[in-house]
Amino acid sequence: MDDDIIVDFFQLFQKIKSFPEADLDRKLFGFKHSELPVKRFGKWAVGRSGFGVSDVYPDFLSGWAYVASSTTASRLVDAAARADDVFWIDDVW
Repeated sequence: MDDDIIVDFFQLFQKIKSFPEADLDRKLFGFKHSELPVKRFGKWAVGRSGFGVSDVYPDFLSGWAYVASSTTASRLVDAAARADDVFWIDDVW
């Protein structure tokens, strides 16, 4: 989590406990953004060459805070190592 936010760990723990334990290695927990428009101007601007597929980002978890098991984190690292390109706004991609 970022150092300038507050997370309700008790509520987060209760939510995580509601999932079957077998599913926890395949889950990411956090604040989900849906249908966030791609900014085409300003500080967070992304041109068509950087993200021209759509004017809306795919669903993603905010980078402010998220929870992942070590298995899920390893899978993410492995996938990132195989990626052909990177996106400079890490909270989005």
